[in-house]
Amino acid sequence: MFETSLRKVGNIVIVDLRGEKLMNSGTETLDLVTDLLARGETRILLNYEGVTYIDSWGVGEIVSCFTRASNHHARLKLLNPRQHLLEILEHSQLDRVLECFFDEARALASFDTGS
Repeated sequence: MFETSLRKVGNIVIVDLRGEKLMNSGTETLDLVTDLLARGETRILLNYEGVTYIDSWGVGEIVSCFTRASNHHARLKLLNPRQHLLEILEHSQLDRVLECFFDEARALASFDTGS
Protein backbone atom coordinates (compact mmCIF):
# COMPACT_ATOMS: atom_id res chain seq x y z
CA MET A 1 0.00 0.00 0.00
CA PHE A 2 1.28 3.46 -0.92
CA GLU A 3 0.29 6.57 1.03
CA THR A 4 0.88 10.30 0.71
CA SER A 5 0.37 13.18 3.11
CA LEU A 6 0.93 16.90 2.74
CA ARG A 7 2.37 19.54 4.98
CA LYS A 8 3.33 23.10 4.25
CA VAL A 9 6.36 25.00 5.49
CA GLY A 10 6.12 28.62 4.44
CA ASN A 11 5.46 28.60 0.71
CA ILE A 12 6.80 25.07 0.16
CA VAL A 13 4.61 21.98 0.04
CA ILE A 14 6.22 18.83 1.39
CA VAL A 15 4.72 15.59 0.15
CA ASP A 16 5.55 12.78 2.56
CA LEU A 17 5.46 9.42 0.77
CA ARG A 18 5.23 5.98 2.43
CA GLY A 19 5.25 2.42 1.15
CA GLU A 20 6.46 0.74 -2.03
CA LYS A 21 6.21 2.64 -5.29
CA LEU A 22 5.55 -0.03 -7.87
CA MET A 23 3.79 -0.20 -11.20
CA ASN A 24 0.61 -1.47 -9.56
CA SER A 25 0.49 1.32 -6.97
CA GLY A 26 -1.10 3.82 -9.34
CA THR A 27 -0.25 7.42 -10.10
CA GLU A 28 -0.94 9.02 -6.72
CA THR A 29 2.21 11.13 -6.72
CA LEU A 30 1.73 12.47 -10.25
CA ASP A 31 -1.95 13.17 -9.57
CA LEU A 32 -1.07 14.97 -6.35
CA VAL A 33 1.64 17.09 -8.00
CA THR A 34 -0.79 17.94 -10.81
CA ASP A 35 -3.37 19.07 -8.24
CA LEU A 36 -0.78 21.15 -6.38
CA LEU A 37 0.29 22.85 -9.59
CA ALA A 38 -3.34 23.58 -10.48
CA ARG A 39 -3.69 25.28 -7.09
CA GLY A 40 -0.73 27.50 -7.90
CA GLU A 41 1.91 25.78 -5.77
CA THR A 42 5.35 26.34 -7.30
CA ARG A 43 7.67 24.82 -4.69
CA ILE A 44 7.25 21.11 -4.08
CA LEU A 45 9.47 18.79 -2.05
CA LEU A 46 8.86 15.05 -2.42
CA ASN A 47 10.00 13.28 0.75
CA TYR A 48 10.97 9.67 -0.01
CA GLU A 49 12.10 8.81 3.53
CA GLY A 50 9.16 6.43 4.03
CA VAL A 51 9.46 4.74 0.62
CA THR A 52 10.90 1.30 1.15
CA TYR A 53 11.25 0.36 -2.53
CA ILE A 54 10.72 1.95 -5.92
CA ASP A 55 10.77 0.25 -9.29
CA SER A 56 11.54 1.79 -12.70
CA TRP A 57 7.87 2.69 -13.18
CA GLY A 58 8.01 4.70 -9.96
CA VAL A 59 11.14 6.48 -11.20
CA GLY A 60 9.25 7.29 -14.40
CA GLU A 61 6.56 8.87 -12.26
CA ILE A 62 9.19 11.06 -10.57
CA VAL A 63 10.39 12.20 -14.00
CA SER A 64 6.79 12.95 -15.02
CA CYS A 65 6.29 14.98 -11.84
CA PHE A 66 9.50 16.92 -12.49
CA THR A 67 8.56 17.57 -16.11
CA ARG A 68 5.05 18.67 -15.22
CA ALA A 69 6.40 21.01 -12.53
CA SER A 70 8.96 22.47 -14.95
CA ASN A 71 6.26 23.04 -17.55
CA HIS A 72 4.35 25.04 -14.92
CA HIS A 73 7.46 27.08 -13.98
CA ALA A 74 7.50 25.32 -10.61
CA ARG A 75 10.38 23.69 -8.79
CA LEU A 76 10.29 20.10 -7.59
CA LYS A 77 13.02 18.52 -5.48
CA LEU A 78 13.58 15.21 -3.68
CA LEU A 79 14.21 14.66 0.00
CA ASN A 80 15.68 11.56 1.65
CA PRO A 81 15.85 9.20 -1.32
CA ARG A 82 16.99 5.73 -0.26
CA GLN A 83 20.18 4.26 -1.68
CA HIS A 84 18.30 2.16 -4.23
CA LEU A 85 16.62 5.26 -5.70
CA LEU A 86 19.90 7.19 -5.68
CA GLU A 87 21.58 4.42 -7.64
CA ILE A 88 18.81 4.43 -10.25
CA LEU A 89 19.06 8.21 -10.57
CA GLU A 90 22.84 8.04 -10.94
CA HIS A 91 22.78 5.20 -13.51
CA SER A 92 20.18 7.00 -15.59
CA GLN A 93 21.97 10.35 -15.09
CA LEU A 94 18.76 11.82 -13.69
CA ASP A 95 20.77 13.00 -10.69
CA ARG A 96 22.00 15.77 -12.99
CA VAL A 97 18.54 17.34 -13.20
CA LEU A 98 16.76 16.17 -10.04
CA GLU A 99 18.02 17.88 -6.90
CA CYS A 100 18.25 15.52 -3.92
CA PHE A 101 18.67 16.48 -0.29
CA PHE A 102 19.15 14.54 2.93
CA ASP A 103 18.41 17.39 5.31
CA GLU A 104 14.97 18.98 5.30
CA ALA A 105 16.22 22.40 6.44
CA ARG A 106 18.76 22.51 3.60
CA ALA A 107 16.17 21.39 1.09
CA LEU A 108 13.77 24.10 2.22
CA ALA A 109 16.51 26.74 2.14
CA SER A 110 17.51 25.70 -1.38
CA PHE A 111 14.22 27.01 -2.74
CA ASP A 112 15.24 30.51 -1.65
CA THR A 113 18.78 30.33 -3.00
CA GLY A 114 17.80 29.29 -6.50
CA SER A 115 19.77 26.05 -6.37
